[in-house]
Amino acid sequence: MSAAEWIAKRRELLDAATEGPWETDGSEITQHWSRPEPWRTVASSEVVCGSYCYGGAGRGIERATDAALIADARTSLPRALDALEAVLRGHRPVSFSFSWQTGVTMHEVCETCQDKAGTHPCGCWRDEDQPHVCAVCSDPERHIDAPWPCMTVRTIETALRADS
Repeated sequence: MSAAEWIAKRRELLDAATEGPWETDGSEITQHWSRPEPWRTVASSEVVCGSYCYGGAGRGIERATDAALIADARTSLPRALDALEAVLRGHRPVSFSFSWQTGVTMHEVCETCQDKAGTHPCGCWRDEDQPHVCAVCSDPERHIDAPWPCMTVRTIETALRADS
């Protein structure tokens, strides 16, 4: 699963969940008091006889610290996803080109031909394949080419794959 797919799945879960922010009194998680009433209960440790008496688990949130984590995640997770997406937007594949007039310039990778050698219907033409490098990690003036995917993207995607 790519980082983009992982983020999309978490956004899908957030969109389907009760609107935040949430708060907790330790035994119940509800929508925060700043939201318009009526406030919806998100989770509770209240035991319902039907779930307990007929062989169900009957256990809910047992520790106030667990409830605090769940309530905080409704606000923290969207911010963390926004930050992760911002990092990944910068760390993107680009190619470098050289001309005697402009020197070395960075350009976005063509979505149609992916900067491959040849003449293409998209209007691109190249004598050889252009290697893709990271827009953030590479610096043509200092002759630093960080191959794509860069270490930052590989680290993020490896960490997210451990979850799937």
